[in-house]
Amino acid sequence: MICVLPNFPQALIDAAVNFSTTTDTSNEFSIGGDQQATLNTAFPSAVTGQCVIDNADDELWVYDGAIWVNVGSSRGAVLDSNQGVQGLQGTIGLQGIQDTYGLDFNVIGSITDVDKGGSPRTFCIQCPPDLISFINKSLPVPADDVHRFRFTKGSSDPHCDSRRKVALQIPIQIDHSSSRCFYAKEKFLKKLVEIESPNKTGDDGIVQKSQRWHYESKYFDHYDYRLPFLLDTKYPHGGYVVSDTNTILLSVSYYDLSYKQLLPAFLKFK
Repeated sequence: MICVLPNFPQALIDAAVNFSTTTDTSNEFSIGGDQQATLNTAFPSAVTGQCVIDNADDELWVYDGAIWVNVGSSRGAVLDSNQGVQGLQGTIGLQGIQDTYGLDFNVIGSITDVDKGGSPRTFCIQCPPDLISFINKSLPVPADDVHRFRFTKGSSDPHCDSRRKVALQIPIQIDHSSSRCFYAKEKFLKKLVEIESPNKTGDDGIVQKSQRWHYESKYFDHYDYRLPFLLDTKYPHGGYVVSDTNTILLSVSYYDLSYKQLLPAFLKFK
């Protein structure tokens, strides 16, 4: 769900644009990688039941015939190994997991870090405290954090954010003909097909489930980023860019308050 804010303060939009055009982009960090593409590229001949160990966290990725599934830690059990991978028996593996997944597993190799592989298309810079303070003075409810997001050509799966509940999105650079934010139509929520995603442990040690769904255009409404808008990030949403022009937003985050709690305060900008 979103609420477009046509009367949003121009001073905040100007501050967002100024920060974006003057900031040092060398401080950008990428968010995620394409795990499936990383594993498919590294192991193009994998067949159902074969698995790969992620050396960064000792987690096991199992190919189920269509996608790679993270089944958790590989330490402390017994696995068959083949294709030149030696010394794994008795050190790492899975024992009895056939009963859970109905598959026979064998290790076909390892990879340095699944999460950092692939080609990320989302890049982020945290805004400095003075800009966050300036923004909060003009908002009806102070934000918890503010970032500059840059999205390159491509699309994201419909998802729910694992941490933040609401985002105030302020457009900075947009090709309105080729960039869209999309969010699920409420009447079609039950028709969305969920993508199996592994749980992730955040920096605070809390396990966060990353919910993602397959994108079918007819189940979503679309917005072209022409004006700032409030976005319920606990609702299936995503975005795409089909041109070579990056989409750049200032993204204001609320971690504790829900969309329904914040919306009445932001209707002053409606």
